[in-house]
Amino acid sequence: MTTNANAIAALVKSKAALQDQCDAAGADTLDKLEEAIHNISSEIGALETITLTTAPYIPQTDAFKNATDKAKAFLTTLNTLKTIFNDIGAVASAIDSVINLITKLSL
Repeated sequence: MTTNANAIAALVKSKAALQDQCDAAGADTLDKLEEAIHNISSEIGALETITLTTAPYIPQTDAFKNATDKAKAFLTTLNTLKTIFNDIGAVASAIDSVINLITKLSL
Protein backbone atom coordinates (compact mmCIF):
# COMPACT_ATOMS: atom_id res chain seq x y z
CA MET A 1 0.00 0.00 0.00
CA THR A 2 1.34 3.42 -0.93
CA THR A 3 1.41 5.90 1.93
CA ASN A 4 1.15 9.66 1.66
CA ALA A 5 4.88 9.90 2.43
CA ASN A 6 5.67 7.48 -0.42
CA ALA A 7 3.40 9.37 -2.81
CA ILE A 8 4.96 12.73 -1.87
CA ALA A 9 8.48 11.35 -2.36
CA ALA A 10 7.59 9.88 -5.77
CA LEU A 11 5.86 13.09 -6.88
CA VAL A 12 8.75 15.31 -5.77
CA LYS A 13 11.19 13.12 -7.70
CA SER A 14 8.96 13.10 -10.79
CA LYS A 15 8.45 16.87 -10.64
CA ALA A 16 12.21 17.44 -10.48
CA ALA A 17 12.82 15.20 -13.51
CA LEU A 18 10.22 17.13 -15.53
CA GLN A 19 11.58 20.50 -14.40
CA ASP A 20 15.03 19.48 -15.65
CA GLN A 21 13.62 19.34 -19.19
CA CYS A 22 12.04 22.81 -19.25
CA ASP A 23 15.03 24.84 -20.46
CA ALA A 24 15.49 22.76 -23.62
CA ALA A 25 11.78 22.27 -24.42
CA GLY A 26 9.99 23.87 -27.35
CA ALA A 27 6.83 25.92 -26.82
CA ASP A 28 4.24 23.11 -27.08
CA THR A 29 6.29 20.69 -25.03
CA LEU A 30 7.02 23.40 -22.46
CA ASP A 31 3.28 24.03 -22.08
CA LYS A 32 2.72 20.32 -21.41
CA LEU A 33 5.64 20.19 -18.97
CA GLU A 34 4.32 23.23 -17.11
CA GLU A 35 0.83 21.70 -16.91
CA ALA A 36 2.25 18.45 -15.54
CA ILE A 37 4.47 20.26 -13.03
CA HIS A 38 1.55 22.42 -11.88
CA ASN A 39 -0.73 19.39 -11.36
CA ILE A 40 2.00 17.50 -9.51
CA SER A 41 2.74 20.55 -7.33
CA SER A 42 -0.94 20.89 -6.45
CA GLU A 43 -1.15 17.25 -5.40
CA ILE A 44 2.04 17.54 -3.33
CA GLY A 45 0.69 20.65 -1.59
CA ALA A 46 -2.60 18.94 -0.79
CA LEU A 47 -0.85 15.85 0.55
CA GLU A 48 1.57 17.88 2.66
CA THR A 49 -1.34 19.29 4.61
CA ILE A 50 -2.27 15.80 5.76
CA THR A 51 -0.27 15.11 8.88
CA LEU A 52 -0.60 11.33 8.88
CA THR A 53 2.05 10.43 6.33
CA THR A 54 1.55 6.73 7.00
CA ALA A 55 -2.12 6.91 6.05
CA PRO A 56 -3.07 5.23 2.79
CA TYR A 57 -2.64 7.47 -0.22
CA ILE A 58 -5.91 9.04 -1.35
CA PRO A 59 -5.67 11.52 -4.25
CA GLN A 60 -6.52 15.06 -3.18
CA THR A 61 -6.80 16.92 -6.50
CA ASP A 62 -8.96 16.19 -9.55
CA ALA A 63 -5.94 15.64 -11.81
CA PHE A 64 -5.05 12.60 -9.69
CA LYS A 65 -8.58 11.17 -9.25
CA ASN A 66 -8.71 8.57 -12.02
CA ALA A 67 -12.41 8.94 -12.84
CA THR A 68 -12.39 12.71 -13.41
CA ASP A 69 -12.18 14.49 -16.76
CA LYS A 70 -9.19 16.45 -15.46
CA ALA A 71 -7.34 13.19 -14.70
CA LYS A 72 -8.12 11.85 -18.17
CA ALA A 73 -6.75 15.04 -19.73
CA PHE A 74 -3.70 14.94 -17.45
CA LEU A 75 -3.04 11.31 -18.43
CA THR A 76 -3.15 12.34 -22.10
CA THR A 77 -0.60 15.09 -21.37
CA LEU A 78 1.62 12.67 -19.46
CA ASN A 79 1.49 10.07 -22.22
CA THR A 80 2.40 12.74 -24.80
CA LEU A 81 5.35 13.82 -22.65
CA LYS A 82 6.39 10.19 -22.22
CA THR A 83 6.52 9.81 -26.01
CA ILE A 84 8.55 13.01 -26.37
CA PHE A 85 11.02 12.06 -23.63
CA ASN A 86 11.09 8.30 -24.17
CA ASP A 87 14.85 8.35 -24.76
CA ILE A 88 15.51 10.01 -21.40
CA GLY A 89 15.07 7.20 -18.91
CA ALA A 90 14.77 9.38 -15.80
CA VAL A 91 11.96 11.43 -17.33
CA ALA A 92 10.09 8.39 -18.68
CA SER A 93 10.40 6.75 -15.26
CA ALA A 94 9.16 9.91 -13.53
CA ILE A 95 6.15 10.06 -15.81
CA ASP A 96 5.44 6.35 -15.24
CA SER A 97 5.52 7.00 -11.49
CA VAL A 98 2.86 9.73 -11.81
CA ILE A 99 0.74 7.62 -14.17
CA ASN A 100 0.92 4.78 -11.66
CA LEU A 101 -0.37 7.03 -8.87
CA ILE A 102 -3.32 8.07 -11.03
CA THR A 103 -4.28 4.77 -12.65
CA LYS A 104 -3.37 2.07 -10.15
CA LEU A 105 -3.54 3.67 -6.75
CA SER A 106 -6.42 6.13 -6.94
CA LEU A 107 -9.93 5.16 -6.01
